[in-house]
Amino acid sequence: MQSAILQKAVAKRNIWLVIVSFGLIGVGFNIKMLQAFMILPAMLVYYWVAIKLPWKKKIAWLVVGMASLSIFTVAYPLAVDSVDQSNRPYIGSSQTNSLMELAFGYNGTERLLGQSTGTGGAFPGMGNTKKSTGTQKNNGAPSGKKPSGSAPTGKMPGQAPTGKQSGGKAPTGTPPNQSTNKNAKQAKGKAPSQSGKMARQTQGGQGGGNSAFAIGSAGPFRLFQSDLGSQIGWYLPLAILGLIAGWFGFRKRGAKWYHVSEEQSEVLLWAGWFVPVYGFFSVASFFHPYYTIMLAPVIAALTAIGVVAVVKMSAQSNKESMISRIVVSVAVLTTLLLQAYYVWSYYPIISIILIILAIGLSIWWLLPRQINSKIKIALSAISILLMAGWWSLTPTLSHNSAAIPAASPSLLSQTGSSDMGGEVNSQLLSYTKKHQGNAKYLFATTDSNSASGYIIKSGKAVMAIGGYNGTDPTMSLSEFKKLVKSGQLKYFVMGNNSKTSSGQISKILTWVKKNGTKVTYSSSTSNQSSPTQQMGGQSQSSTLYDLSNIYE
Repeated sequence: MQSAILQKAVAKRNIWLVIVSFGLIGVGFNIKMLQAFMILPAMLVYYWVAIKLPWKKKIAWLVVGMASLSIFTVAYPLAVDSVDQSNRPYIGSSQTNSLMELAFGYNGTERLLGQSTGTGGAFPGMGNTKKSTGTQKNNGAPSGKKPSGSAPTGKMPGQAPTGKQSGGKAPTGTPPNQSTNKNAKQAKGKAPSQSGKMARQTQGGQGGGNSAFAIGSAGPFRLFQSDLGSQIGWYLPLAILGLIAGWFGFRKRGAKWYHVSEEQSEVLLWAGWFVPVYGFFSVASFFHPYYTIMLAPVIAALTAIGVVAVVKMSAQSNKESMISRIVVSVAVLTTLLLQAYYVWSYYPIISIILIILAIGLSIWWLLPRQINSKIKIALSAISILLMAGWWSLTPTLSHNSAAIPAASPSLLSQTGSSDMGGEVNSQLLSYTKKHQGNAKYLFATTDSNSASGYIIKSGKAVMAIGGYNGTDPTMSLSEFKKLVKSGQLKYFVMGNNSKTSSGQISKILTWVKKNGTKVTYSSSTSNQSSPTQQMGGQSQSSTLYDLSNIYE
């Protein structure tokens, strides 16, 4: 939206539209923090090159636009931080109860460096170019919490690890459990079983982005690897070739290299968006695969620009017509071969068909355009769109509800699954509801993912003392004791992130274990009712402590 409004501002030379376009980046900052600023370089370059104004007025308008950006960026965070901490909610995932610190810390530099909020550690495996040395478990929780001591494997919820990671090797199409799982099916249109081909994922190779932390290995080709590529890479070759074709195809004849045509300025806008965002995802150490959606608009725009540029070149001289055919041939070949790589892990037969089509169509495009051009265009379009379209439909077809969304045929074997709300132990819930009495909270636990399922299931208040990650210093031990002493809190459940809690939260857990009484609420605590998909296949702890007798 910001870029579209800026384009109108440039076309109409309207200062108010300039103010609105840059102000909307500030609004975006209050939604997605520093991520909103990733398109700012593109907008600045485009504004300066494209708008036709005297340089003094151009600078003045830009200054006003930057003022609008600054006001809309900091107004809300400063207003929140200026309110006394005792009169507002704790700012989750920050360590100082500050929205500004959240923006530039956990949602800022820590995304680039892969640090772990509240634990002071780094996130092993994120962006690591070394091969993994063995099978490792993945937390899988959609909390941005980085598992300590082990790299994520991208294992699907409910799956057991099946072997060593391949560290970025191309998929072989051989099911890991083929020898022991003869009944695993993989037919046309059907997703492989969880114990079949996709029973494991690797950091840089086979898998296809089914994990909250499956982001491949850092490097210039990370977005082409199957983890991220299967989410955003389907048309990357078209976008890159579209950028090149657009820049040279819309160059004015006889113009000097530094003279930029109106069409080229539009290419600059999208190139200025594409390059820094691509660069960030290539080197960043902590982000979730769905963040790459930020590249979707620019991939679509550059692809469309490339198509128009090629059509323009093909209508000109024979030399330029030949160049345009070569560009299209290369685009079709690279795009279909890349898609065949993504598809191979699930549908090897379709992958082979795509390879054959890639070679045949690329040769066909080198022939003069008069030969069966309509059939050639239609077949190319269908071939390129088919599997990417199928991939994007899988979350809808499976009715999947995910905190960390991803597209993959493996979702079809988990129809109606969800990781929203975490796991619920029905017996624990029944016991705490029955004995809650006049307490304000059903119970307290370490983190939001451990609490959310019980909140959804019971409709009662459950306290997550460590916030979303279980690391937020939301209260001191003395404050926690006051809640227990006043009778507002009777029970405590050790949640998923109990072992990784630190600081004040760690002190609270130690105090609970030392002074609370373990409750045996049934003969077995393994009978768990999960209205939602388990997080990463790991079981939430069901250890319940009674705190009501401590101050009697």
